[in-house]
Amino acid sequence: MRRLPVAAALLLVPAAAAAQDLWPEPRREATVDVEWVRPRIEGTDLGTFAGFYRLSAAVPVDEKARMVVVVPYTVADVESSFTPGDGSALGNIYVGAEIGVPGDAFTGQLGAYLPTAAEEAGDPAVLGLLGDFDRLEAYLPNTLAMGGGIQYRQRDPGGVLYGFRAGASGIAPTGGGGGSAELLLDYGLVFGVETARLRLAGTLDGRLFATTGGAVALADRTVHQAGVEVVLLGWRVEPRLVVRVPMDQQLDGVGPMAGAGLTVRLGS
Repeated sequence: MRRLPVAAALLLVPAAAAAQDLWPEPRREATVDVEWVRPRIEGTDLGTFAGFYRLSAAVPVDEKARMVVVVPYTVADVESSFTPGDGSALGNIYVGAEIGVPGDAFTGQLGAYLPTAAEEAGDPAVLGLLGDFDRLEAYLPNTLAMGGGIQYRQRDPGGVLYGFRAGASGIAPTGGGGGSAELLLDYGLVFGVETARLRLAGTLDGRLFATTGGAVALADRTVHQAGVEVVLLGWRVEPRLVVRVPMDQQLDGVGPMAGAGLTVRLGS
């Protein structure tokens, strides 16, 4: 297998390049969720089980909030590694809260990525930076990230689903990280159909690197991706399939990514 491209390694030079799910759904019961997304990087032959693995648990703390913990794990599985260190590694663990009542149009989330990523795991960090840039805080070593956001999400009586989200994420280097603090602004749109047993939704999500120098064009400070999600709803175990497609020239070598997940409902 070939190594990760040189361009990927160069992206790691800044110390800072995001929430557990981009579109969290308010629930009253406790849940456990697992997800695997396999990226495609041009010029890089990744192993069969390479990708981003996420294990999360959410527990209600009152009628309007749930505590969320997410453990990300990346398997780079690149035979000729570009960077030294391990090919598989734990990322930065996320601890936060989802705020809102099921059925409400407006909900929010607030949390932090703790600096638990291994400093010597270069390839997993590169892979996360390229393939999961909406949550790249989960992969960067020597960083502490805090962020929050709100979303408006509505389903009309005919089953049409639509909404938007907005938020921000601050990234600061920790001991040995170097660099300076950065601010990223997040935004997105969702549109689809939802019934009692099925959700089919398309999303458009973006990030703006707000503290990048003013001399950098706006188009070079934003990254976007389109996504499609199919979820079977209303069961104790809710499976889903996801496809994500990067849309910017900066990520020209990153192809469509496919993944699968399961949400297990533990409440009544």
